[in-house]
Amino acid sequence: MFCRNCGKELIGSPEICPGCGARPMRGNSFCSNCGAPTTPLTRICYKCGVRVVGGVEAGLQEISWFQRHLNWTALLALVGSYALGLPGGLAIGFGWPAAVAGAVTAGVVGFVILVLTWGWVLMRKNRSLWWLLLALFVPFGFLAIFLLENRSR
Repeated sequence: MFCRNCGKELIGSPEICPGCGARPMRGNSFCSNCGAPTTPLTRICYKCGVRVVGGVEAGLQEISWFQRHLNWTALLALVGSYALGLPGGLAIGFGWPAAVAGAVTAGVVGFVILVLTWGWVLMRKNRSLWWLLLALFVPFGFLAIFLLENRSR
Protein backbone atom coordinates (compact mmCIF):
# COMPACT_ATOMS: atom_id res chain seq x y z
CA MET A 1 0.00 0.00 0.00
CA PHE A 2 1.19 3.51 -0.84
CA CYS A 3 0.18 6.90 0.55
CA ARG A 4 -2.09 8.72 -1.91
CA ASN A 5 -0.75 12.06 -0.69
CA CYS A 6 3.07 11.62 -0.86
CA GLY A 7 3.56 8.21 -2.56
CA LYS A 8 5.57 6.66 0.29
CA GLU A 9 5.26 2.87 0.62
CA LEU A 10 3.39 1.96 3.81
CA ILE A 11 3.70 -1.20 5.85
CA GLY A 12 0.35 -2.49 7.07
CA SER A 13 -2.46 0.05 7.08
CA PRO A 14 -1.48 2.95 9.35
CA GLU A 15 -3.90 5.73 10.26
CA ILE A 16 -1.29 8.42 9.52
CA CYS A 17 1.45 8.34 6.89
CA PRO A 18 4.92 8.55 8.49
CA GLY A 19 6.20 10.39 5.41
CA CYS A 20 3.79 13.32 5.23
CA GLY A 21 1.56 13.07 8.32
CA ALA A 22 -1.68 12.91 6.30
CA ARG A 23 -4.24 10.14 6.19
CA PRO A 24 -2.93 7.73 3.54
CA MET A 25 -6.15 7.47 1.48
CA ARG A 26 -7.04 11.20 1.51
CA GLY A 27 -4.72 12.41 -1.23
CA ASN A 28 -5.09 12.10 -5.00
CA SER A 29 -1.49 12.41 -6.21
CA PHE A 30 -0.42 8.75 -6.19
CA CYS A 31 -1.95 5.30 -6.73
CA SER A 32 -2.50 3.43 -3.46
CA ASN A 33 -1.67 0.11 -5.12
CA CYS A 34 1.61 0.79 -6.97
CA GLY A 35 2.59 4.37 -6.03
CA ALA A 36 2.46 5.72 -9.60
CA PRO A 37 1.69 9.45 -9.91
CA THR A 38 -1.95 10.32 -10.68
CA THR A 39 -4.05 13.45 -11.13
CA PRO A 40 -7.32 14.34 -9.38
CA LEU A 41 -9.19 13.31 -12.56
CA THR A 42 -7.51 9.89 -12.88
CA ARG A 43 -10.02 7.05 -12.55
CA ILE A 44 -7.77 4.06 -13.38
CA CYS A 45 -4.03 3.85 -12.69
CA TYR A 46 -2.12 3.75 -15.97
CA LYS A 47 0.63 1.58 -14.46
CA CYS A 48 -1.22 -1.19 -12.58
CA GLY A 49 -4.81 -0.84 -13.89
CA VAL A 50 -6.39 -0.53 -10.43
CA ARG A 51 -9.37 1.80 -10.06
CA VAL A 52 -8.22 4.96 -8.30
CA VAL A 53 -10.94 6.14 -5.93
CA GLY A 54 -11.02 9.89 -5.32
CA GLY A 55 -12.30 11.57 -2.20
CA VAL A 56 -15.79 12.93 -1.79
CA GLU A 57 -14.53 16.47 -2.31
CA ALA A 58 -13.04 15.59 -5.71
CA GLY A 59 -16.32 14.02 -6.81
CA LEU A 60 -18.35 17.07 -5.86
CA GLN A 61 -16.03 19.44 -7.71
CA GLU A 62 -16.51 17.57 -10.99
CA ILE A 63 -20.27 18.08 -11.24
CA SER A 64 -22.02 21.39 -11.61
CA TRP A 65 -24.48 23.00 -9.24
CA PHE A 66 -27.35 22.03 -11.54
CA GLN A 67 -26.38 18.35 -11.38
CA ARG A 68 -26.10 18.39 -7.58
CA HIS A 69 -29.45 20.17 -7.15
CA LEU A 70 -31.78 18.56 -9.69
CA ASN A 71 -35.01 19.65 -8.02
CA TRP A 72 -33.87 23.29 -7.92
CA THR A 73 -32.92 23.01 -11.59
CA ALA A 74 -36.42 21.77 -12.44
CA LEU A 75 -37.98 24.58 -10.39
CA LEU A 76 -35.81 27.23 -12.06
CA ALA A 77 -36.86 25.88 -15.46
CA LEU A 78 -40.52 26.11 -14.46
CA VAL A 79 -40.15 29.69 -13.21
CA GLY A 80 -38.09 30.65 -16.26
CA SER A 81 -40.65 29.26 -18.70
CA TYR A 82 -43.45 31.19 -16.97
CA ALA A 83 -41.30 34.33 -16.99
CA LEU A 84 -40.86 33.99 -20.74
CA GLY A 85 -44.54 33.34 -21.41
CA LEU A 86 -46.02 35.93 -19.04
CA PRO A 87 -45.30 39.12 -21.07
CA GLY A 88 -46.69 37.48 -24.18
CA GLY A 89 -49.81 36.38 -22.34
CA LEU A 90 -50.33 39.89 -21.01
CA ALA A 91 -49.92 41.35 -24.49
CA ILE A 92 -52.63 39.05 -25.83
CA GLY A 93 -54.85 39.83 -22.84
CA PHE A 94 -54.70 43.55 -23.58
CA GLY A 95 -55.62 42.89 -27.21
CA TRP A 96 -52.48 44.05 -28.94
CA PRO A 97 -52.71 42.33 -32.33
CA ALA A 98 -49.09 43.05 -33.22
CA ALA A 99 -47.92 41.24 -30.09
CA VAL A 100 -49.67 37.96 -30.91
CA ALA A 101 -46.69 36.63 -32.88
CA GLY A 102 -44.32 37.60 -30.07
CA ALA A 103 -46.60 36.03 -27.49
CA VAL A 104 -46.80 32.77 -29.38
CA THR A 105 -43.03 32.74 -29.88
CA ALA A 106 -42.40 33.43 -26.18
CA GLY A 107 -44.81 30.67 -25.18
CA VAL A 108 -43.20 28.14 -27.54
CA VAL A 109 -39.68 29.05 -26.41
CA GLY A 110 -40.70 28.77 -22.75
CA PHE A 111 -42.32 25.38 -23.37
CA VAL A 112 -39.26 24.09 -25.23
CA ILE A 113 -36.93 25.25 -22.44
CA LEU A 114 -39.17 23.56 -19.87
CA VAL A 115 -39.35 20.26 -21.78
CA LEU A 116 -35.61 20.14 -22.49
CA THR A 117 -34.63 20.98 -18.91
CA TRP A 118 -37.11 18.58 -17.31
CA GLY A 119 -36.00 15.87 -19.74
CA TRP A 120 -32.39 16.46 -18.70
CA VAL A 121 -33.38 16.31 -15.00
CA LEU A 122 -35.27 13.04 -15.57
CA MET A 123 -32.28 11.51 -17.36
CA ARG A 124 -30.00 12.57 -14.47
CA LYS A 125 -32.43 10.90 -12.07
CA ASN A 126 -32.26 7.74 -14.24
CA ARG A 127 -35.95 7.95 -15.08
CA SER A 128 -37.78 7.40 -18.34
CA LEU A 129 -38.78 10.40 -20.43
CA TRP A 130 -42.34 9.09 -20.28
CA TRP A 131 -42.55 10.93 -16.95
CA LEU A 132 -42.68 14.13 -19.03
CA LEU A 133 -46.17 13.20 -20.21
CA LEU A 134 -47.32 13.01 -16.60
CA ALA A 135 -45.56 16.24 -15.70
CA LEU A 136 -46.88 18.26 -18.64
CA PHE A 137 -50.38 16.97 -19.31
CA VAL A 138 -51.82 15.83 -15.96
CA PRO A 139 -53.04 18.51 -13.53
CA PHE A 140 -50.40 18.90 -10.82
CA GLY A 141 -48.43 16.13 -12.52
CA PHE A 142 -45.38 18.38 -12.53
CA LEU A 143 -45.02 17.64 -8.81
CA ALA A 144 -43.88 14.15 -9.82
CA ILE A 145 -40.62 15.66 -11.11
CA PHE A 146 -39.88 17.03 -7.66
CA LEU A 147 -41.01 13.94 -5.76
CA LEU A 148 -39.00 11.41 -7.78
CA GLU A 149 -36.01 10.11 -5.91
CA ASN A 150 -32.62 10.50 -7.53
CA ARG A 151 -31.54 6.98 -8.56
CA SER A 152 -28.26 8.01 -10.18
CA ARG A 153 -26.08 6.96 -7.25
